[in-house]
Amino acid sequence: MESIIKISYLGPEGTFTEEALMQYVELLCGKKKDLTEKYLIEKMAIATIPEVIKSVDRGEALQGIIPIENSIEGSVNLTQDILTFESEVKIIAEIAIPIRHYLIAKPTK
Repeated sequence: MESIIKISYLGPEGTFTEEALMQYVELLCGKKKDLTEKYLIEKMAIATIPEVIKSVDRGEALQGIIPIENSIEGSVNLTQDILTFESEVKIIAEIAIPIRHYLIAKPTK
């Protein structure tokens, strides 16, 4: 029988945060070969950073995936403020996502 591990993340589906969640799960499965046999990972897309953190604080999710820094804007102040002043949750891992954007257009005649 499988146990369910709920992991919340800053949604909606298709975000870079969901990509980080998938990389985290792959990392866990690589370290613990039997993880997917014993556990079912349930992804919980949540609309805001504060609500992701609250979902872990309240025990609705075992873990949460949130952005803490990006290469253009630097630190995500909202995340750091909540983790520092409003929550008991702690950072336990880091997943770096290389992001590339491309400008596309139709060729001109």
